[in-house]
This record gives sequence, C-alpha cells and structure tokens, in this order.
Amino acid sequence: MKRPWAIALAIGFTACAAALAVGRWVLLDFPGSADEFAYLWQAEAMADGHLTGEVIEPADAFVTFHFGVVDGRRYARFPPGWPALLSLGVMAGWPGIVNPLLGAAALACLYLWARAFVGDRAALVGTLLTLSSPFFLLNAGSYHSHISCFLALVAAGLCLDVAWWRAPAPGRRLSGLLALAAGTALGMAAAIRPYTALLLGGPLVVGPLLGRDASRRTRVIRLLPLVVLGALPGLVAYALVNRALTGDPFLPATQLLDPAEGVGFGVHGHSPRQGLQNTLLWLVEAFAYTFFLSPLLLFAARRPSADKARSTLLWLLLFMLPLGYFFYWNPGGFRYGPRFWLEGLIAFAPLIGIGFLRTWALPSRRILIYFGIGMGLIVLGKQLSDAHTKAFERSALYRAVEDAGLDHAVVLLLSGVADMPFWDLTRNPPEWRTQPVLYGRGRGVLDKDVARAHPQRRLFYYRWDESGGRLFPADLDHPEPGVAMPDR
Repeated sequence: MKRPWAIALAIGFTACAAALAVGRWVLLDFPGSADEFAYLWQAEAMADGHLTGEVIEPADAFVTFHFGVVDGRRYARFPPGWPALLSLGVMAGWPGIVNPLLGAAALACLYLWARAFVGDRAALVGTLLTLSSPFFLLNAGSYHSHISCFLALVAAGLCLDVAWWRAPAPGRRLSGLLALAAGTALGMAAAIRPYTALLLGGPLVVGPLLGRDASRRTRVIRLLPLVVLGALPGLVAYALVNRALTGDPFLPATQLLDPAEGVGFGVHGHSPRQGLQNTLLWLVEAFAYTFFLSPLLLFAARRPSADKARSTLLWLLLFMLPLGYFFYWNPGGFRYGPRFWLEGLIAFAPLIGIGFLRTWALPSRRILIYFGIGMGLIVLGKQLSDAHTKAFERSALYRAVEDAGLDHAVVLLLSGVADMPFWDLTRNPPEWRTQPVLYGRGRGVLDKDVARAHPQRRLFYYRWDESGGRLFPADLDHPEPGVAMPDR
C-alpha cells in the first residue's frame, strides 16, 4: 500500500471515530433541527419503499415544519439524494452511522485531492485542521445533508484530477471511466443540494480551461460528454421523485410547499442588505468554527503556486459559495457553523494548509501558530459544549415521555421547547400507527377532536418553561389553552 493511501485511511478512521463520538455524546443522536428530522423521516419512508406517509388526523393538530400534503399524503420538502443514502442506515438499524462514514470518506478523498494542488505536507496539515474543527465534527455527527454533498463533490474533483489535470494523462479508457465516475458523483451532489452542486460543480469541471495548457483543454472537450452522461442517473432520479410528488419532473417538492422558494432579491423579501448581513454573520461563524487563525492563514496562502490554473481554481471554489448564497434568502437555523458553506472546505482545507506551512516557516510568526492552536482548542470545547446544551434542551420533551414510560398515547404540546417552536417538535414517523406515542399541538377545546380520532390512545399535555418541562394527563372537560399556528 502506498503511503498516501495509508495516510488517507488513517485520516478516515480518525474522522469516523471522532464524528461518531460527537454524534453520540455531544448531539445525543438527536435530529436537532427541523431539517434533520425531515431528512430522517424521508429516509424512513424510503426504507419502506415509499416517498410519502399517511396523514394523521386531525391534520391541523399534527402539522410539522418542512412537511406538506399532496393527494392526501404527507411529504417532506427536501431533495431525495441525502435521504436515499440515509435510508441505508435506517435499514441497517443505525442511521447515525451514515454521516460519520461519509465524513471519513470525504476527508480521505480531500487529502488525496489536495495533494495534487498543494503537495503532501500542506494537504495533510489542511486536512487535519479541518478534522479538528467543530465545523466538520458537528456536521459529520449530525443528520444534515452537507457532508454527503461534500463527499460527492470532492470525489468528483478527485476523479477529474486524474482524468484531465495530471500530465502525462492516464490512458484513454481510464480517463473515460473516471469522467463517468465524476459525472455520477456530480449527479448525486445535484440530487442532494442542487444549488451547491451547481456553484461548485461547474468550476470543478471547467477548471482546466482557466490555464494555458492546450492538452488540458483538449481532454476537457473530449471527456465532457462522459461527465454529462455520468450525471444523468442522479438527475433523472431527482426528476422522477419530483414527478411522483408534484406531478412535474421540474417542480421540486420544496417549491410545491413554498411556491416563493428560490434564489434572488425579492424572494421572501430578500434584499442586498439582508444578503450582506447573512454573509457577514457566516464569516464570523466561519472564523469561530474553523481554525482560529484561518483569515491569517488564507492571507499567507494568497501567493499562487507554480501551477496558476490550479491555484486559481482553489480560490474560485473558495468564493463561489459565499457569492452564491449572498443571493439566497434563508440564513438557515441551528447552523453548526455557516453550514451552507461547508462544501467550500474542498478549497479551504488545502489553502489553510499552505498558509500554515508558510507562516510556520517564519520563526517570528510561530507564536501566532501556538496562539491559534490554543484558541482553537478553547473554541472547539466551547462549540461542542454549546451544541450539547442545545441538543439536551431541545430533546427534553422526548426524555420526559421516555421517563414516563408512555404507551398508546398522544402528547399535545402547549409550548415550544427551549428555542425550538412547537411545530419543530410534532415529530411522527411515516408509519405512525404502530408508534407508542404521537406528538401534536394543543388546540384548546379542539383537542377533543384528537381524542375522537384516536380513541385507543390516552391524551397528555406537555408544557416547557425555564425550570423544565411538565407532562400531565389531559382533562378534556377543562382543556388547556392551545398554541396558535404561526404565520408561515
């Protein structure tokens, strides 16, 4: 086994173990946001061979964020790529293992890909700094989709690097197979996070055109049809899912639920000012969730390497996500860092690796590296501690139900829990009839409708306040005041 592959395997093993530990003991294996639950719900439905689930009646009592109803069936709004991968973990009985495994593969591929751009040492340093960041660890331990998209993009980059960046080029047959594989990975990325795949996939594919190497341009022109062919299965699968849910292969489920969803100013009142505010917020978060001295290291990496085309591609990839999401209206919730930018680690990691080595090479600046490592460890501990506290608070409802040993019950929320609104917590699986407990929202006198619809289940109320939550039987002769439906 060649040494780079041995190093890549060691990085992957370490990343998987670290992400598993974060998912289990920091995030408590709890889908800490509405997005994560929607992904897990989709995965559970797919594991049973479905895209939708039966509506729980009365529907108004069991409304859940990110879910809509089509033809009398519930559906979750997100693209199908990540839930399809997550469904493998559901079928295996361990969905929490999927993101750590994908994160391990992503960092191993990142190291191998970065070597061609910045060399062995910088690639290793940048990858290890990424591995030790709360940005990577929290996302790899979560149920979010970004790690899977990151892996798809860096795998595409690795295949394309061999297919048409290296000189002399590999054989024609190998180049063709790698171009097909790169296209397949890009198609998967598009089925996971289409906007991110567009922003980063385009530069990855046309990167050789940035330089003056005519042979590279020739390889791009010759192999580009194979990349497109490889991407078709992922794109067609996405279109078929859209058609099954919305009746239109080009209408995503997210736009069926929210017709105003989209990119650009005016969408949900989005403006250049809000875009700038989001970008500045994410820059601060990027500083806190990645290596503490990352701005300094990026500045130190500004001088191009010998291959200017590769250097230009790295900087282009770094700025594509901040530029693209400047035009997107939603800053995202419970972010684990600026997670809309996570796939930008494909360029960030090798660049800070260069910056670290260049800074370390000057003895007068090594004190900055020591300071950055110390502050980075403090920030890592703080971010993991805060994430654990948030996950513990948000899961209070489900712990209370588990401690009470409820069975054949419906729990109606009279409030949100911690900073989580009630409709992020009315969580029920696609196959809900066999579940011991269903979760809905209290609606005052209308709670009698829930009792009539589920006569075999006892009704309970749950209310949360700063001192903790309270679970108690529902007295429908004197129902508790219900919570109002927020304006979406």
